[in-house]
Amino acid sequence: MILWLWCQDYVRRQALPDRRVTIRFEYPDRFGRIARDWLLVEKGDMQRCRFDPGFGDDVVVTIEDPMAFARWHLGLIEWSTALRAGVRLSGNRELRRAMPTWNLAPERHRRRRADRDGADA
Repeated sequence: MILWLWCQDYVRRQALPDRRVTIRFEYPDRFGRIARDWLLVEKGDMQRCRFDPGFGDDVVVTIEDPMAFARWHLGLIEWSTALRAGVRLSGNRELRRAMPTWNLAPERHRRRRADRDGADA
């Protein structure tokens, strides 16, 4: 769900690379099996793929702790904390560093909470 939301509502298009990029995500499903999804970045857009799009993986994201990834997406923890909590990346170094900046969700969620908390004060 997070990957779909990222592509639909939270992609920072101006930060996406100019070339095609494929990112594979591996995470435990609710039955304890390893599930896979891909993000395909191409022509200033990003889409979630349920099947390998066939271009080779530029980055592989292994999510050992799905809650850490979800908490990062919700802006509850920083990316560095998610990495320490069990989100692992391999592949192209430049893309590994850039990938989290493509997601607007953490920033927006933090801002909404701050606005809400400020209104409650």
